[in-house]
Amino acid sequence: MLSDRSLQAILKQHREDWLPIGTTDGEQTHWLPIFNIETAGESIRHFGILKSGQWISGQLNNTQAARVGWMVPFLPLLERAHSEVVTLVADGVHRTGLPEVVRTTFPFDTLVEFTLTELEGYWPNLAKGWIETGYPPNDTIAAAIPNHPAIVAWRRERFHRIHNPPSIQPANSPQEPTQD
Repeated sequence: MLSDRSLQAILKQHREDWLPIGTTDGEQTHWLPIFNIETAGESIRHFGILKSGQWISGQLNNTQAARVGWMVPFLPLLERAHSEVVTLVADGVHRTGLPEVVRTTFPFDTLVEFTLTELEGYWPNLAKGWIETGYPPNDTIAAAIPNHPAIVAWRRERFHRIHNPPSIQPANSPQEPTQD
């Protein structure tokens, strides 16, 4: 996992055109657009990253940072397949010339966790859809929907791996011959 300090150092070295977004504590804040999507009612929603490393979302004139725990501007991503969003992030990071490691900082887990723990109805059902199609759960997600079939299966598999580790041969035991 990339630390905040390492991410900020990478972004500081990036020479692309950063767009002004407003001022914070009297200093101009800049962001770099990474990708956008068309959404019902809003037309185009942009997603990008601040020089501080924080991901943001909004329309060009109203871009909102993803404050810790505040993911409402990111909810429209759940209307797309998880794999599609991963591709949008990866392609956008590549297109901007940022190192590939930057894509690992996109707040996927935070989006799913926020949706399942803070909201009801439509959005959590979409987040559950991501999990049903292979999005890997974590402990927070599992605690939010403990009886969901995907979580039950994940826990069962985890339990099995913990209590049935692969056989490990002692260092001095003979190895099976390999065919060349």
